Amino acid sequence: MNLREKLLRILEFAPEEMVDTYAQNTLISEAERYRTRKYRPLSNYEIKIDGENGDFYDLILKNDFKIVDILVKEPLLEGVWFYNSPIKKLRILKGGFGFANILIGKIDKYKWRSDEGVKNKVMVRAYITKYYQPQTIKMKSDMMKPDPPPLSLRSLDNLIKDVSNFGIVPFEIKLLIYTKAQRFSLLLDLLNSTVVCDPREGVMNPRLYKSRDPMEYVAFDNVIAKIHIPYIAKFIFEILFESEGLTLNDIIQILNLPATVAENNINVLINKGLVEVNEEEKPPKYYVNINKLKELS
Repeated sequence: MNLREKLLRILEFAPEEMVDTYAQNTLISEAERYRTRKYRPLSNYEIKIDGENGDFYDLILKNDFKIVDILVKEPLLEGVWFYNSPIKKLRILKGGFGFANILIGKIDKYKWRSDEGVKNKVMVRAYITKYYQPQTIKMKSDMMKPDPPPLSLRSLDNLIKDVSNFGIVPFEIKLLIYTKAQRFSLLLDLLNSTVVCDPREGVMNPRLYKSRDPMEYVAFDNVIAKIHIPYIAKFIFEILFESEGLTLNDIIQILNLPATVAENNINVLINKGLVEVNEEEKPPKYYVNINKLKELS
C-alpha cells in the first residue's frame, strides 16, 4: 500500500457523512503541501512495529502494538545539539513506557555512527501537532467547520486510537521522552519520515534558554497538547516557556516571522492568559504565565 492509499484508508475512519470526493482530494492536496514545505530536517528515521518494518501510518492502520522501535538515522546537519534531542534509539512499549538511547557529550556524525548512547528507562507521551480534519463540499459551501477534536497528551497506543476515534489524518506528531531528571522531544514529520530540526537551533542565543523542572514540563506538555491555538502560536508558546522572557524582536528573529504575524499570535496567547507582557522593561518582554499553566494542566 503506497502513502496515498494509506492516507485515504485512514480517512475512512471518519464518519461517513464527513467524507466525500472533495474531502479525499483536499486531504491529498494538504498532505502534499505539508510534505513539500520549506523546513530543516534534522535526520531521517525508521520504524519497526513488533519487529516488522513500517511507518506511522502502518501503525495507525494496525491500531495496536506491543513494541515500537524508532531508529534515528545519522543527522543531516552539523552542530545542532543545543535545542535538539540527541536520541539515537527509542523503544516504546504499550502503555507509555520504554527505553531511550541518548548520546552525551560533544556530538558529531562520527559519534553518531560509533556510539550507541546511554540507555535510559523513560516515560513516553505524544500529541498530534498537524492533521487534516475532513470537510465535505456541502459543509464548505454552507461555511460549516467541524468542531476541533479533543486532542490531549497521550501514550502512543492511545494516540493511534484517537486518530480513528476522531476521524483525523495526522501529518506531524511530537514525542515527549521523560527521564527522572530531564525531558527530551522529537518532532516527527510522518509524511517524509524525518525528525524536524528545532527552529531555535542556530538562531536563538543559548543565553536566552531556561531549563524547566520535569514536573513543569509535564504541566506544559499537557496544556500545549490540548489547547486549540494556531500552529505558530504554539511554537511561540514553547520558546517562551523555555526562556527567561523574550522581546517581540527575539521572537521575530527566532521564527523568521513578519512582525504582524508574530504580534497576532502573541496576542492569541495573551488573550488566553497563557502569556504576560512586562511593559516596564524596555523593550517589553513576554513571559509564560506559570500560574495559568498549572491551572489548565
